[in-house]
Amino acid sequence: METTLKQVKKKVDQVLGSGTVDKVQGQAKTLTGQTKTRLGEWIGDAPLRSQGQRQQAEGEVQHAVGEIKELAGKVAKAADRTTERISNEADQVRAKAGVIVEEARLRTRDLADEATRKLSGVVRQVGEAIGRAKN
Repeated sequence: METTLKQVKKKVDQVLGSGTVDKVQGQAKTLTGQTKTRLGEWIGDAPLRSQGQRQQAEGEVQHAVGEIKELAGKVAKAADRTTERISNEADQVRAKAGVIVEEARLRTRDLADEATRKLSGVVRQVGEAIGRAKN
């Protein structure tokens, strides 16, 4: 029986969101506790009143646990979305960096070719100058 209740609770939390079962059960315990407390006060039954106060406190704690679970679920989803967004942006940055690196490589090759041509021209001019100087 206990296993079945845990399975139902887990399924409800999956469908309605984490913490829903705890919030509903907590509210039910709180209301039951309030009822017992008032009834105990009316009929002068101190143990019933005390039991009601305890049950009301337990319900409030369980409801708070449900709220925390719900908030934690929202935080986890937000973190997942942020992680995915950052991953996508990182992919875009890597792609842009690859384009920049390729452009730099091509520009470096062009500059090296231009430097080689200019150096060849200077070597030719120096050779001509040496030839004229010998004459």
